[in-house]
Amino acid sequence: MNRRTLLLFCFTAALAACASTKRTLYDTSAIQSVKMWTVDFLYEPGRTEQTLSREKGAETRVITEGRPRRDLKLRDDIAFALKDQHKIDASRTKRQGAGEIRLLPVDFRFGGFASLDVEISLPSGEVVGRVQIKNGDRNATFKDDDDFAEYAVNAIVGALRTGK
Repeated sequence: MNRRTLLLFCFTAALAACASTKRTLYDTSAIQSVKMWTVDFLYEPGRTEQTLSREKGAETRVITEGRPRRDLKLRDDIAFALKDQHKIDASRTKRQGAGEIRLLPVDFRFGGFASLDVEISLPSGEVVGRVQIKNGDRNATFKDDDDFAEYAVNAIVGALRTGK
């Protein structure tokens, strides 16, 4: 392999490991006609149980009910950035006549977000778009929680405003 081919291969491999966004929009004009949005989660949480350690025949279990703090912070960061930075009327509180931006975060096993699926629906409840956001590779281009939230906000704004 010559040097140029090797550089091209490395560049292509690095791009494959970068964060990525895939938008599927069914009705861009309907999305753009919505004037206010609610940011919430796609599913309500259930009860989770996790085994942390096993020492000398004993195991430690943690039972969690509700949303993890990391998910709540992501939702809040997205809602505030939409409102404060992008001047989009967004709230965490459901309001009559508001469209919905519903989030489904997926965590890496050892921390950080692996991906975020976003469902965009009209006030009528009709789903008019989806945005799939994937984080970078854990070892190379991984975005921490704050950078991932900013990346997600930009992807959501692109879907709401431009339809691209």
